[in-house]
Amino acid sequence: MSRRIRLAIDVSDQRAPALTAMAARSRSLQVCEQAFTALVTDQAGVAIEAVADNKHVLVLDPFAIPRMERDQLESSGRALPALTARFQPSTQQVKQALDGGKLGEQGLLRIHCWQSSLMAPSDSLQCQLDLAVWFFGQRPSEVYGCQRPGYVQAHLGFRGGGMALIDVDTRMPDANSYHSLSLIGSRGAAYADDDRNMNLLFADDGPLALRASQRNVGFANMIDAFAKGIIAGQEFATGWQQIESVLEVADQVHAAVASGRVIAGGRDG
Repeated sequence: MSRRIRLAIDVSDQRAPALTAMAARSRSLQVCEQAFTALVTDQAGVAIEAVADNKHVLVLDPFAIPRMERDQLESSGRALPALTARFQPSTQQVKQALDGGKLGEQGLLRIHCWQSSLMAPSDSLQCQLDLAVWFFGQRPSEVYGCQRPGYVQAHLGFRGGGMALIDVDTRMPDANSYHSLSLIGSRGAAYADDDRNMNLLFADDGPLALRASQRNVGFANMIDAFAKGIIAGQEFATGWQQIESVLEVADQVHAAVASGRVIAGGRDG
């Protein structure tokens, strides 16, 4: 008989109902409020209490968790930082093509992240920097950045000659976000583009363009992977090392913006 994880969700914003509905569809999970064995939360204190009680925890918004709390969660071996962008179906397809050798060596990673002002540019940048470090499997050796109100751009150089160019713009209308990711390798290229998810709706007041978001699917994939990791007896502590690496790269981007100079990168992530 396959094991099912009893999962509780304690989230401080409007994501809670959607997360609960997605988790309820997983064959590996049973959503409950009491006597749970695993928890999804965006609150550091709640997460720390849960791991102290031998619960497994998926921590949303991990880049916003203070350093001391991150260290506590990492040392527990039971807390997994939620890196939702990695679990978007189109992004996973690009990563699988790279890992399968179809693209050859990484050359140029290009990411556009355009959205409304609900999230600060620096916060959105951290999620995109995580993708860059994940795709290249290392910290950048050179970092440069430029910034203006509502907009930030990062240029990353990697050992071996690869590079990433990321721009985040938070000045878009609420319903007009856009995200694209393309990776050019030595033997091929792959891309993930929101334009492919655009649908036309013809209504009485004229045609409307509606974009089908992958974000909920990304959440569902991530929660399911979290449950399967628990069932497999997986230790989760290593994920927090990536958070530290990304935060350090983000600091280097901002240092480059302030100085107008290229910043030498650090150790591998």
